[in-house]
Amino acid sequence: MKRLAGTALRAAVSLAILAFVLSRVSLDALFARARGAAWPELALVGGLFVAMALLVALRWRLLAGWLGLALPGRLTVRAVFVGLFAGQMLPSSIGSDVVRGWMVARQTGRAGLVAASLVADRLIGFCGVSLLLALAYGFFVHEDEALPGIVVASAALGATLAVLALLAGAAGRLPALRRLAMRLFRPLGGVQAIARPQRLVFALAVAFAIHAAVTLAAALSAAAYGIDASPRAWLAIVPVTVLATALPISINGWGVREGVMVALAAGQGIAPADALLVSVTLGAGNVIGSLPGAYLALRSPREAGRST
Repeated sequence: MKRLAGTALRAAVSLAILAFVLSRVSLDALFARARGAAWPELALVGGLFVAMALLVALRWRLLAGWLGLALPGRLTVRAVFVGLFAGQMLPSSIGSDVVRGWMVARQTGRAGLVAASLVADRLIGFCGVSLLLALAYGFFVHEDEALPGIVVASAALGATLAVLALLAGAAGRLPALRRLAMRLFRPLGGVQAIARPQRLVFALAVAFAIHAAVTLAAALSAAAYGIDASPRAWLAIVPVTVLATALPISINGWGVREGVMVALAAGQGIAPADALLVSVTLGAGNVIGSLPGAYLALRSPREAGRST
Protein backbone atom coordinates (compact mmCIF):
# COMPACT_ATOMS: atom_id res chain seq x y z
CA MET A 1 0.00 0.00 0.00
CA LYS A 2 2.86 2.36 0.86
CA ARG A 3 4.57 1.56 -2.45
CA LEU A 4 1.35 2.27 -4.37
CA ALA A 5 0.95 5.57 -2.53
CA GLY A 6 4.54 6.52 -3.42
CA THR A 7 3.93 5.77 -7.09
CA ALA A 8 0.72 7.79 -7.06
CA LEU A 9 2.54 10.73 -5.43
CA ARG A 10 5.30 10.67 -8.05
CA ALA A 11 2.72 10.48 -10.83
CA ALA A 12 1.01 13.49 -9.32
CA VAL A 13 4.33 15.38 -9.25
CA SER A 14 4.94 14.57 -12.93
CA LEU A 15 1.44 15.62 -13.95
CA ALA A 16 1.51 18.80 -11.85
CA ILE A 17 4.82 20.01 -13.31
CA LEU A 18 3.75 19.12 -16.86
CA ALA A 19 0.46 21.00 -16.38
CA PHE A 20 2.32 24.04 -15.04
CA VAL A 21 4.79 24.03 -17.95
CA LEU A 22 2.00 23.59 -20.52
CA SER A 23 0.16 26.56 -19.03
CA ARG A 24 3.22 28.73 -19.72
CA VAL A 25 3.84 27.79 -23.37
CA SER A 26 2.15 28.50 -26.66
CA LEU A 27 0.56 25.26 -27.77
CA ASP A 28 0.04 26.69 -31.26
CA ALA A 29 3.78 27.30 -31.57
CA LEU A 30 4.54 23.85 -30.21
CA PHE A 31 2.26 22.04 -32.66
CA ALA A 32 3.50 24.18 -35.56
CA ARG A 33 7.07 23.05 -34.82
CA ALA A 34 5.98 19.43 -34.43
CA ARG A 35 4.16 19.40 -37.77
CA GLY A 36 7.28 20.53 -39.59
CA ALA A 37 9.55 17.88 -38.05
CA ALA A 38 12.26 16.22 -40.13
CA TRP A 39 11.76 12.52 -39.48
CA PRO A 40 15.26 11.26 -40.43
CA GLU A 41 16.79 13.33 -37.61
CA LEU A 42 14.13 12.11 -35.18
CA ALA A 43 14.80 8.50 -36.20
CA LEU A 44 18.48 9.12 -35.48
CA VAL A 45 17.54 10.37 -32.01
CA GLY A 46 15.72 7.07 -31.36
CA GLY A 47 18.77 5.16 -32.57
CA LEU A 48 20.99 7.16 -30.23
CA PHE A 49 18.92 6.06 -27.23
CA VAL A 50 19.25 2.41 -28.24
CA ALA A 51 23.03 2.92 -28.54
CA MET A 52 23.07 4.59 -25.12
CA ALA A 53 21.40 1.54 -23.57
CA LEU A 54 24.13 -0.66 -25.03
CA LEU A 55 26.75 1.70 -23.60
CA VAL A 56 25.08 1.45 -20.18
CA ALA A 57 25.40 -2.34 -20.41
CA LEU A 58 29.09 -1.98 -21.30
CA ARG A 59 29.70 0.44 -18.41
CA TRP A 60 27.95 -1.85 -15.92
CA ARG A 61 29.84 -4.91 -17.11
CA LEU A 62 33.15 -3.06 -16.79
CA LEU A 63 32.36 -1.98 -13.24
CA ALA A 64 31.12 -5.41 -12.24
CA GLY A 65 34.43 -6.84 -13.49
CA TRP A 66 36.25 -4.11 -11.57
CA LEU A 67 34.54 -5.41 -8.44
CA GLY A 68 35.41 -9.00 -9.25
CA LEU A 69 32.07 -10.11 -10.72
CA ALA A 70 32.05 -11.46 -14.28
CA LEU A 71 28.73 -10.71 -15.94
CA PRO A 72 27.74 -12.59 -19.14
CA GLY A 73 27.35 -10.16 -22.02
CA ARG A 74 23.89 -11.27 -23.17
CA LEU A 75 22.54 -11.33 -19.65
CA THR A 76 23.84 -7.81 -19.01
CA VAL A 77 22.32 -6.39 -22.20
CA ARG A 78 19.00 -8.14 -21.58
CA ALA A 79 18.83 -6.91 -17.98
CA VAL A 80 19.59 -3.31 -19.02
CA PHE A 81 16.92 -3.23 -21.73
CA VAL A 82 14.28 -4.96 -19.61
CA GLY A 83 15.11 -2.63 -16.72
CA LEU A 84 14.76 0.41 -18.99
CA PHE A 85 11.41 -0.83 -20.26
CA ALA A 86 10.07 -1.58 -16.78
CA GLY A 87 11.51 1.70 -15.53
CA GLN A 88 9.22 3.74 -17.76
CA MET A 89 6.63 3.62 -14.98
CA LEU A 90 9.05 3.71 -12.04
CA PRO A 91 10.78 6.59 -10.20
CA SER A 92 13.76 8.03 -12.16
CA SER A 93 16.48 5.52 -13.03
CA ILE A 94 16.40 3.87 -9.61
CA GLY A 95 13.47 1.66 -10.59
CA SER A 96 15.36 0.50 -13.67
CA ASP A 97 18.38 -0.34 -11.49
CA VAL A 98 16.25 -2.46 -9.17
CA VAL A 99 14.81 -4.47 -12.07
CA ARG A 100 18.13 -5.13 -13.80
CA GLY A 101 19.84 -5.91 -10.50
CA TRP A 102 17.16 -8.43 -9.56
CA MET A 103 17.45 -10.16 -12.95
CA VAL A 104 21.23 -10.51 -12.75
CA ALA A 105 21.30 -11.48 -9.06
CA ARG A 106 18.77 -14.24 -9.76
CA GLN A 107 20.99 -15.65 -12.51
CA THR A 108 24.38 -15.26 -10.80
CA GLY A 109 23.48 -15.81 -7.15
CA ARG A 110 25.79 -12.91 -6.17
CA ALA A 111 23.26 -10.42 -4.84
CA GLY A 112 25.80 -8.48 -2.75
CA LEU A 113 28.26 -7.87 -5.56
CA VAL A 114 25.47 -7.14 -8.03
CA ALA A 115 24.12 -4.47 -5.68
CA ALA A 116 27.64 -3.05 -5.22
CA SER A 117 28.11 -2.94 -9.00
CA LEU A 118 24.85 -1.00 -9.37
CA VAL A 119 25.97 1.54 -6.77
CA ALA A 120 29.31 1.89 -8.57
CA ASP A 121 27.50 2.21 -11.90
CA ARG A 122 25.27 4.97 -10.55
CA LEU A 123 28.26 6.82 -9.07
CA ILE A 124 30.27 6.60 -12.29
CA GLY A 125 27.23 7.80 -14.22
CA PHE A 126 27.15 10.82 -11.91
CA CYS A 127 30.86 11.38 -12.56
CA GLY A 128 30.26 11.25 -16.32
CA VAL A 129 27.56 13.90 -16.32
CA SER A 130 29.53 16.02 -13.83
CA LEU A 131 32.57 15.97 -16.10
CA LEU A 132 30.39 17.03 -19.02
CA LEU A 133 28.96 19.80 -16.86
CA ALA A 134 32.44 20.96 -15.84
CA LEU A 135 33.58 20.94 -19.48
CA ALA A 136 30.47 22.80 -20.66
CA TYR A 137 30.51 25.56 -18.05
CA GLY A 138 34.30 25.76 -17.86
CA PHE A 139 34.95 26.23 -21.58
CA PHE A 140 31.79 26.65 -23.65
CA VAL A 141 29.26 28.57 -21.57
CA HIS A 142 29.89 32.22 -20.79
CA GLU A 143 29.49 33.41 -17.23
CA ASP A 144 26.49 35.57 -18.13
CA GLU A 145 24.58 32.59 -19.53
CA ALA A 146 22.21 30.37 -17.50
CA LEU A 147 24.31 29.75 -14.37
CA PRO A 148 27.69 31.17 -13.23
CA GLY A 149 30.15 29.10 -15.25
CA ILE A 150 33.12 29.03 -12.89
CA VAL A 151 30.96 28.02 -9.91
CA VAL A 152 29.20 25.21 -11.76
CA ALA A 153 32.40 23.90 -13.36
CA SER A 154 34.29 23.88 -10.06
CA ALA A 155 31.46 22.19 -8.15
CA ALA A 156 31.00 19.54 -10.85
CA LEU A 157 34.71 18.77 -11.05
CA GLY A 158 35.00 18.66 -7.27
CA ALA A 159 32.07 16.25 -7.00
CA THR A 160 33.61 14.02 -9.67
CA LEU A 161 36.96 13.85 -7.88
CA ALA A 162 35.24 13.13 -4.55
CA VAL A 163 33.27 10.21 -5.98
CA LEU A 164 36.32 8.78 -7.76
CA ALA A 165 38.29 9.02 -4.52
CA LEU A 166 35.50 7.16 -2.72
CA LEU A 167 35.55 4.38 -5.31
CA ALA A 168 39.34 4.20 -5.15
CA GLY A 169 39.08 3.89 -1.38
CA ALA A 170 36.58 1.06 -1.77
CA ALA A 171 39.10 -0.78 -3.91
CA GLY A 172 41.85 -0.24 -1.36
CA ARG A 173 43.75 2.31 -3.47
CA LEU A 174 43.40 5.09 -0.89
CA PRO A 175 43.60 3.53 2.60
CA ALA A 176 42.50 6.75 4.31
CA LEU A 177 39.15 6.54 2.52
CA ARG A 178 38.69 2.80 2.76
CA ARG A 179 36.74 2.91 6.03
CA LEU A 180 34.28 5.46 4.66
CA ALA A 181 33.89 3.56 1.41
CA MET A 182 33.33 0.23 3.14
CA ARG A 183 30.48 1.72 5.17
CA LEU A 184 28.77 2.22 1.85
CA PHE A 185 29.64 -1.12 0.29
CA ARG A 186 29.74 -3.52 3.26
CA PRO A 187 25.94 -3.95 3.42
CA LEU A 188 26.13 -4.88 -0.26
CA GLY A 189 28.60 -7.70 0.22
CA GLY A 190 31.89 -5.84 0.51
CA VAL A 191 34.41 -4.98 -2.18
CA GLN A 192 37.46 -6.94 -3.27
CA ALA A 193 40.84 -5.30 -3.85
CA ILE A 194 41.01 -4.65 -7.57
CA ALA A 195 44.03 -5.19 -9.83
CA ARG A 196 42.67 -3.46 -12.95
CA PRO A 197 42.06 0.26 -12.33
CA GLN A 198 41.91 0.80 -16.10
CA ARG A 199 38.41 -0.71 -16.03
CA LEU A 200 37.31 2.18 -13.84
CA VAL A 201 38.85 4.73 -16.21
CA PHE A 202 37.25 3.07 -19.23
CA ALA A 203 33.87 2.99 -17.47
CA LEU A 204 34.19 6.71 -16.73
CA ALA A 205 34.91 7.39 -20.43
CA VAL A 206 31.81 5.38 -21.38
CA ALA A 207 29.71 7.33 -18.86
CA PHE A 208 30.93 10.60 -20.35
CA ALA A 209 30.07 9.35 -23.85
CA ILE A 210 26.54 8.41 -22.75
CA HIS A 211 25.75 11.89 -21.47
CA ALA A 212 27.44 13.54 -24.45
CA ALA A 213 25.08 11.44 -26.59
CA VAL A 214 22.08 12.81 -24.68
CA THR A 215 23.30 16.33 -25.47
CA LEU A 216 23.73 15.35 -29.13
CA ALA A 217 20.19 13.93 -29.12
CA ALA A 218 18.87 17.28 -27.86
CA ALA A 219 20.75 19.17 -30.57
CA LEU A 220 19.46 16.75 -33.25
CA SER A 221 15.91 17.11 -31.95
CA ALA A 222 16.18 20.89 -32.15
CA ALA A 223 17.52 20.65 -35.70
CA ALA A 224 14.67 18.31 -36.68
CA TYR A 225 12.13 20.93 -35.59
CA GLY A 226 14.00 23.86 -37.12
CA ILE A 227 14.82 25.38 -33.72
CA ASP A 228 17.63 27.91 -33.94
CA ALA A 229 19.88 27.02 -31.00
CA SER A 230 23.60 26.35 -30.93
CA PRO A 231 25.14 23.11 -29.58
CA ARG A 232 26.65 25.26 -26.83
CA ALA A 233 23.15 26.08 -25.61
CA TRP A 234 22.31 22.40 -25.20
CA LEU A 235 25.60 21.85 -23.37
CA ALA A 236 24.40 24.43 -20.86
CA ILE A 237 20.97 22.82 -20.51
CA VAL A 238 21.21 19.03 -20.83
CA PRO A 239 23.74 18.05 -18.10
CA VAL A 240 21.85 20.04 -15.46
CA THR A 241 18.59 18.50 -16.65
CA VAL A 242 20.04 14.98 -16.44
CA LEU A 243 21.12 15.57 -12.84
CA ALA A 244 17.69 16.90 -11.93
CA THR A 245 15.82 13.97 -13.46
CA ALA A 246 17.91 11.55 -11.40
CA LEU A 247 15.92 12.62 -8.34
CA PRO A 248 13.28 9.94 -7.57
CA ILE A 249 10.41 12.38 -7.23
CA SER A 250 8.58 11.74 -10.50
CA ILE A 251 7.74 8.94 -12.92
CA ASN A 252 10.91 8.27 -14.90
CA GLY A 253 11.82 11.96 -14.82
CA TRP A 254 8.70 13.19 -16.64
CA GLY A 255 7.76 16.67 -15.59
CA VAL A 256 11.06 17.37 -13.86
CA ARG A 257 12.91 17.09 -17.18
CA GLU A 258 10.45 19.42 -18.90
CA GLY A 259 10.38 21.98 -16.10
CA VAL A 260 14.17 22.22 -15.76
CA MET A 261 14.78 22.30 -19.49
CA VAL A 262 12.23 25.05 -20.11
CA ALA A 263 13.62 27.10 -17.19
CA LEU A 264 17.24 26.82 -18.36
CA ALA A 265 16.35 27.37 -22.02
CA ALA A 266 15.08 30.85 -21.21
CA GLY A 267 18.65 31.89 -20.39
CA GLN A 268 19.76 30.61 -23.78
CA GLY A 269 17.16 32.54 -25.75
CA ILE A 270 15.12 29.42 -26.58
CA ALA A 271 11.34 29.78 -26.54
CA PRO A 272 9.50 27.74 -23.87
CA ALA A 273 7.46 25.86 -26.51
CA ASP A 274 10.66 24.90 -28.36
CA ALA A 275 12.40 23.71 -25.19
CA LEU A 276 9.33 21.72 -24.16
CA LEU A 277 9.17 20.04 -27.57
CA VAL A 278 12.84 19.01 -27.37
CA SER A 279 12.34 17.73 -23.81
CA VAL A 280 9.31 15.64 -24.76
CA THR A 281 11.25 14.28 -27.74
CA LEU A 282 14.06 13.18 -25.42
CA GLY A 283 11.50 11.48 -23.19
CA ALA A 284 9.99 9.74 -26.23
CA GLY A 285 13.47 8.72 -27.35
CA ASN A 286 14.04 7.14 -23.96
CA VAL A 287 10.82 5.15 -24.37
CA ILE A 288 11.84 4.05 -27.89
CA GLY A 289 15.28 3.05 -26.64
CA SER A 290 13.66 0.80 -24.04
CA LEU A 291 11.38 -1.05 -26.49
CA PRO A 292 13.86 -3.89 -27.13
CA GLY A 293 13.32 -4.68 -23.47
CA ALA A 294 9.69 -5.64 -24.20
CA TYR A 295 10.91 -8.28 -26.67
CA LEU A 296 13.79 -9.47 -24.51
CA ALA A 297 11.50 -9.84 -21.49
CA LEU A 298 9.56 -12.50 -23.40
CA ARG A 299 12.61 -14.55 -24.34
CA SER A 300 13.74 -17.59 -22.41
CA PRO A 301 15.90 -16.44 -19.49
CA ARG A 302 18.17 -19.43 -20.06
CA GLU A 303 18.74 -18.51 -23.69
CA ALA A 304 19.16 -14.82 -22.92
CA GLY A 305 21.57 -15.52 -20.09
CA ARG A 306 24.17 -17.31 -22.21
CA SER A 307 27.35 -15.33 -22.47
CA THR A 308 28.69 -14.07 -25.75
